[in-house]
Amino acid sequence: MFTVEYSVRAAQMAVYQLMKIDRPVLPVTRHDKSLAVIFATLQKAFA
Repeated sequence: MFTVEYSVRAAQMAVYQLMKIDRPVLPVTRHDKSLAVIFATLQKAFA
């Protein structure tokens, strides 16, 4: 998940710089801080 998100962000940054586009690049979403993700991880770890 994070690998794809970081790859897309890096490509977006490169294109914006090469094409001289002045837009903010979207930040990476911190899924590891989500309570739903933490709970699902614990369920899978003990199932």
